[in-house]
Formats: sequence, C-alpha cells, structure tokens
Amino acid sequence: MTDPPRISVIISNFNGAKYLPKLLESLRRQEGVEVELIVVDRNSIDESAAILSVNPDVIVVKERPETGLVTGYAVGAEHATADLVFFCNEDMW
Repeated sequence: MTDPPRISVIISNFNGAKYLPKLLESLRRQEGVEVELIVVDRNSIDESAAILSVNPDVIVVKERPETGLVTGYAVGAEHATADLVFFCNEDMW
C-alpha cells in the first residue's frame, strides 16, 4: 500500500473566526490524503487568534491585513511542505 498524497492547505484568514472551527474540522476529516494546515492570519481582530491557538496542528503565519487575500495565499505557500497545494477561504468546508 502506498502512502496517501500530502496536501498543504493554505487558508488566508481575516476575521473568519465564525468559520474557522467548521473549516478545520472539515479539512481534518478528508480521507485518502494527509493534510498540512497553514493559516495566514491577516491581523484579525476577532477571535481567530484564540481559535488557532488551541489547534496545535495548524501552522499559523502572521501577515498584515492590507496585503490582501492573494498575498496571504502566497505567504502561506512559502511555508508549505507538500507537493500539492490547495488554497481556500475561511468560509469553505
């Protein structure tokens, strides 16, 4: 049996606390893949930091909010270690 493919999931987050728990749960439940979770938090002022702090399997990268969504993805990709990369918003599950 071969190892499952590894996928780095990059989430560019700005004030997405109300979505993060469901998103992270959904990503962890994916079958047939090994998921690396990377959240680029663009200086959120909601409860995002608190939510992320209790998820030790999530790599959290800080970025300025004014850089925008796509820059968040690019910054996250710099931290990815898998051969495959998937970009998603906070409200996708």
